[in-house]
Amino acid sequence: MSEEFDSLDLSAFKAEHGDVVAVDTVKGPAVFRTPKESEYARYMTMLLDAKERASAGKALCLMAVVLPSRQVFGEWIAAKPGIVITCTNAVLELAGVDTEAAVKK
Repeated sequence: MSEEFDSLDLSAFKAEHGDVVAVDTVKGPAVFRTPKESEYARYMTMLLDAKERASAGKALCLMAVVLPSRQVFGEWIAAKPGIVITCTNAVLELAGVDTEAAVKK
């Protein structure tokens, strides 16, 4: 973990956005809020469209990012596209996705 990530205080983000998550990316810490229902629906729609599927995670992260700015986070993605994979699962967990949920059949 980076020193910048270790010293990150999420209290102001939580006060403004509710549930948030911070991810220590190769470009620096990024903070995301819970996606809105409409944003999650857009993500799911993009996943079902073969032409948009590859951009779905990027769109979800850009909709939910609060630190850095969307513009800066977009620049990070342009420089290090794998950041999307690093961050998407964290954003999905905020949306309520739980791949380890107990299931009974």
